Amino acid sequence: MQRFELRHFYPHPRAAVWAEVFSEAYQLASGVDDKLTREIVEEREVAGELRRRIRITHREEMPAFIQRWTGPHLRYVIVQRGRAGETAFDWHVEPMALRDKISVKGSYALEDAPGGCERVVKVSISAKVFGVGGKIEQGIAKDLRKSYEDSARFAATWLQEKLG
Repeated sequence: MQRFELRHFYPHPRAAVWAEVFSEAYQLASGVDDKLTREIVEEREVAGELRRRIRITHREEMPAFIQRWTGPHLRYVIVQRGRAGETAFDWHVEPMALRDKISVKGSYALEDAPGGCERVVKVSISAKVFGVGGKIEQGIAKDLRKSYEDSARFAATWLQEKLG
């Protein structure tokens, strides 16, 4: 099992950061769509809980040793759940392949911090695939860390331009 936590500080109010990084303009500008296709398949509020399901297909081909399980492109659904009006949500991944073997879940929150806010991302990864489970966990962890670090740098630049 792989677990990690990432923290990134932004010198802006939590609500303003939340509004910016979850805007359509930000999503388009971030280049995320150059690396994957993203389709919101469900977005609703139930008893004060916000629920969102996003179907993801990566454009880049998977390594050959994984393709026998995933096919050429990694596909999954991200399920996000949070409370209306809060700047946090829990999430988990529903893989299209190896659904009963791979678990990727975590949380995303913006927390108040002196002089701004801090993005706190917690991730837990488990892959129960004989012989390659550890390698799959390490690969997923490496990709997620890089993705969150890249997005933190982009967000810092974006927020500076938009919020000063």
